[in-house]
Amino acid sequence: KGDEIDVVAVNEKSKEILFCESKWRNRNVDWGIVEELEQKAQLVDWYNEVRKERFLIVSKSGFTRHCLERMHDEKILHWDVMDIKNIIK
Repeated sequence: KGDEIDVVAVNEKSKEILFCESKWRNRNVDWGIVEELEQKAQLVDWYNEVRKERFLIVSKSGFTRHCLERMHDEKILHWDVMDIKNIIK
């Protein structure tokens, strides 16, 4: 455990930053994982006052209904195994 973020990608030109958490386990991701990633993102010192933050959650087993609804409402990207298969094709 700790303040690890699985993937961080930046666009210097637009000052956008993507934070990604990947959960490769046999249970659905719940909203707590999103909250943890948002908290960890605050520790990253990069254009803090002007950056546009984006979040992506990747899950082997999917997401709880509540989590999916909140991610949709808050425009948080989310991929499950089927999404990854479709991306690869």
